[in-house]
Amino acid sequence: MRALGLLVGCVALVTGCSSGSDRPSRDAVVTSFKSGKAGEAFKIPPGLLTDAQYRCIGAAIVDSELSDEAVAAIEDADTSYAFDDGETRELRNVGTAIQACKDS
Repeated sequence: MRALGLLVGCVALVTGCSSGSDRPSRDAVVTSFKSGKAGEAFKIPPGLLTDAQYRCIGAAIVDSELSDEAVAAIEDADTSYAFDDGETRELRNVGTAIQACKDS
């Protein structure tokens, strides 16, 4: 059930395109989650997790098969980005990995 909530949060980031094509670093993704920026779409409020859990989430996203643009959209909390079908499938894997990070 939690994984479904994560998937819904991931898909809530959908609809447009992101600027830039460089893949954000793990640190940038971690900072975005810690500040609540990216975490909002994933229903992860700031300060909820440990540093190790945030680093795990950053690695799960940056090391995933998501495109650089998709990772940037997550990091930027860009709700105008439109994930393609392959990215939407990969978001399910990312959601599962994020849940494992939260449970660790």
